[in-house]
Amino acid sequence: LINYTNLCRKTYNKNKVNGRTLIDTDVCFSRRSRTILFWGLLFLFLALGAEALDLWFMDNDVPVGGWRGWLFIIHNYFLDQVSPFLWGATGACVFLIKQLSDRAADRCFDSKKWRGWGTRIILGALIAAIVVTIYDKSAFTGDKLNIDANVVAFLAGLGVKVFYGAIEKLIELVAQRFNIGT
Repeated sequence: LINYTNLCRKTYNKNKVNGRTLIDTDVCFSRRSRTILFWGLLFLFLALGAEALDLWFMDNDVPVGGWRGWLFIIHNYFLDQVSPFLWGATGACVFLIKQLSDRAADRCFDSKKWRGWGTRIILGALIAAIVVTIYDKSAFTGDKLNIDANVVAFLAGLGVKVFYGAIEKLIELVAQRFNIGT
């Protein structure tokens, strides 16, 4: 107990390392990271699949009937609309995996404090779709800058706090403009 107290005294202020974080880093980290990695790879696979179908349909004639016709309809009316959600969720998963690996490297992963990762993924997907829908896609392309809407969606999922703050600021400006107040 004395040695544990000394360890906590020496390490907690700097890196927030204590006995629980040492155990959680060894025991719980791999389970959490595997779950988030699974979801991230699933979202990435689906997003890349939608992109591959997009390229395939650009190179081929529009199919009429059969399984190719159904695939075209699913791609055109569903996957194209869901693509920003998938890229945003992928970005959120990349952010979470990076945060997890940084905490594991510092031996300060605490499973008791690591909550809300599912909410972060959902927020990443929703904010990505909102950002891609709200902002004009032509604003992301130009002579020097050529950013696809999927890249914007991925970045929105990666930086949920930044884009959420921008949306809050936009709402604040609209409220001031129309003299709505709080």
